Amino acid sequence: MKSNKIFLFDLDRTLIIYDTLKLLVLFLFLRNTFKIFLKIPTLILISFQHFISSNLDNTHTKSKFLIKLLEGYNKKEINNFSRKFAKHVLLKFKNIPVHTELLKAKKLNTEIYIVTASADFYCKFIAELLGAKLISTRINLKKKI
Repeated sequence: MKSNKIFLFDLDRTLIIYDTLKLLVLFLFLRNTFKIFLKIPTLILISFQHFISSNLDNTHTKSKFLIKLLEGYNKKEINNFSRKFAKHVLLKFKNIPVHTELLKAKKLNTEIYIVTASADFYCKFIAELLGAKLISTRINLKKKI
């Protein structure tokens, strides 16, 4: 029996207690230190630009950040580390009370959506593990990164 109820859960700082993009950068740094280490100066510069930019430019700087972060990875590698990251972040950083509410809602056959401005290339695996649908920022990995 399907419920007519829908629950929306925000991902960053709600379902996951930290910002998932920051956790992803740390995750990649710890697993592929040399590859990420070389990108750090550029990532810091882009982050600074993001901080001082107007709201209209925030999307542009976030795109630049993701392009630099994913540079040198192919689609298969991105999917591989994204799956591992999803498992890691749910194991270590989920907000237990919010996750408990999600589980209660699932037992009542409520449709669960995770809503986030974060990139879909890793969030889709978090949503999949939680049995939820995802509304997120679409990233085209087919373009040359």
